[in-house]
Amino acid sequence: MYMALSPEFVYEDVQERARNITRLFPKMMDLFSEGKKIPKMHIIEGVTGMIKLYNDITSGRDGKVHELRAFVSPNTAPKEFDVNWELFTSALKAGRLHMREIFTEDSLEHPYLQNITKFPNHEGRIIKGFRPFESDTLLVDEKIILFSYEKSFAVVIESPDLYTSFGSLFDVAWKSGTPLS
Repeated sequence: MYMALSPEFVYEDVQERARNITRLFPKMMDLFSEGKKIPKMHIIEGVTGMIKLYNDITSGRDGKVHELRAFVSPNTAPKEFDVNWELFTSALKAGRLHMREIFTEDSLEHPYLQNITKFPNHEGRIIKGFRPFESDTLLVDEKIILFSYEKSFAVVIESPDLYTSFGSLFDVAWKSGTPLS
């Protein structure tokens, strides 16, 4: 002889299983992520988001001095990003950043270069014979940040091994550059 279970029993059983899954889900995700070692990546879209990201990089909200390395060609940045030159200059002046920047030779007459050479926490190098960088590439806080002006987006990659590799590439370019005077 068979008898149907009450819908209440089925409901309570499903609820209990859902609570168990909810409780175990974070642990399952941690195990899943550990095996893949996937870097964290964020995409920021639009000029407003990109400027906010530049502001976050230069703000010094945590009170620490951050090491920043960058490949920059100021003349390729659209006018909408002119505020960035003041953000970086202010961060240098306040001692929130220690910066090493690599510029292409077309940058020499840009006002930003005229302003930053006076700060002891800034070093710059010029690389000659290369086309201007069409985007900014920044290395800071174990993040690689790629800004695309043409399509108005930025990609933030948090990956220690990629950060180290990009840092090595930066060092190679740094050694081949000429110090700013």
